[in-house]
Amino acid sequence: MMVSEGQRVGLEESNASHNAWWDEFWQKATIKLSDKLLEKQWYLEMYKLGAAARKDAPPISLQAVWTADNGRIPPWKGDFHHDLNTQLSYWPAYSGNHLDLEEGFIDWLWKYRETFERYTKSFYKTSGLNVPGVTTLTGEPMGGWIQYSFSPTVSAWLAHHFYLHWRYSMGQGFLAEKAHPWLKGVAIHLDELPVKDDKGFRKLPISSSPEVFNNSREAWFQNITNYDLALIRWTFEKAAELARELDKNDESEKWLNILSEWPALATDPEEGLMIAPNASLHQSHRHFSHIGRTNKGRVN
Repeated sequence: MMVSEGQRVGLEESNASHNAWWDEFWQKATIKLSDKLLEKQWYLEMYKLGAAARKDAPPISLQAVWTADNGRIPPWKGDFHHDLNTQLSYWPAYSGNHLDLEEGFIDWLWKYRETFERYTKSFYKTSGLNVPGVTTLTGEPMGGWIQYSFSPTVSAWLAHHFYLHWRYSMGQGFLAEKAHPWLKGVAIHLDELPVKDDKGFRKLPISSSPEVFNNSREAWFQNITNYDLALIRWTFEKAAELARELDKNDESEKWLNILSEWPALATDPEEGLMIAPNASLHQSHRHFSHIGRTNKGRVN
């Protein structure tokens, strides 16, 4: 209920509507865990999702409605960071049975698709679709650490929400009208951008992994990072899947052929997934995007 509407109907009716909304919210999903601390945390985070997300509202920003500015600009400018933060804010909506709340993010991304396409054409000189890693409310790039605020794989991260929304809803209309066009746009962009390495595989001209080496020159990797590579491999695999679902078999085959031209993820026999070939993670790190997704679309 809008504030103006609440003032019109009065406190008693507003409170009744408010309580009814939360009663319905909590009836949609519950969990019971042996670890009661984790169980409590789940309910706290689901409360935050319910408090911050609405279908017709702006997306959840870094600290949502709890941002404290202390009379100054909020931390990280209170903007939209798309290299992990906006994505993880909405992941609970799927298993938590709250697709209606996640739609606000999907709708916002779709609303500013043309803005993102203009940015992609201007900055990368490619067709298709990418999204600035750090954006304003209207989808314009805000800048920041350039490796991450202008990462070429941001739209692939965001494509995961289009894919999950389809998988959890199985809506054929959504698949044809939004999920497939978004993933196809991302695939077109990532098809036009790469170069070939000395083994004949595709790679990005330069690559990064969020916050690894911060904003220094070392944050640029000459070899493609697992962060970028996993996103790229996932994009072509899922673009092929969605095309196949729509009986676009030639298109599906095209994406699978391109997928085969990308290398496998860099791994170490003792340490597992690496940041990039010849680059292991040897220190604590808060931003685990580089091991956040496999080419099978799982988020770990």
